[in-house]
Amino acid sequence: MNSTKAKNRITATLLAVAVAAAVSSGPLAARGTAKVDHFFNPSCSTKIEVTGMDGPTTLLHITGTCWDGALGSLTLDANQRVTPSGPAYMGGVLLPVAVFNVGYYKTGSGEQLNATFTGGGVINLVTGDVDFSGQHRFLGGTGKFVNATGIASVSGEANQIEKTGYYYAYGYVGY
Repeated sequence: MNSTKAKNRITATLLAVAVAAAVSSGPLAARGTAKVDHFFNPSCSTKIEVTGMDGPTTLLHITGTCWDGALGSLTLDANQRVTPSGPAYMGGVLLPVAVFNVGYYKTGSGEQLNATFTGGGVINLVTGDVDFSGQHRFLGGTGKFVNATGIASVSGEANQIEKTGYYYAYGYVGY
């Protein structure tokens, strides 16, 4: 064997060993350990309970049921803060609000996906109707969601008098 062929074989062998070492120690080392992004687009019906006030902030407990194409039936539970973010307008009828909540979605098998919501909305002080939108952020949970991360846009409506609502989310969660 001439020296050029020998050098090429040694180089190819060293390259193969380097690639194998990188793959076996990197994030794809064990099959199934890499996060895969999944669509998260549930539609949810909610029930709203006022739990108190903290100055101008209304404290709410929100529960509900959702259907997501990938995860199936979900339940949700969240504690929410709704704070006026400006003066009422349109003759004192519409009140802008900032909305923040911390909660979770639970699958039929009991796995929990932790979520926060940050957004805003407008309350019609005459009818009790609320329009809101914002963003979910996902961080951790239990079972397959233990290292979950993701984001989703949220848009929905509620009614303060009926204490019900609904919303849709569109985004992804990696787990």
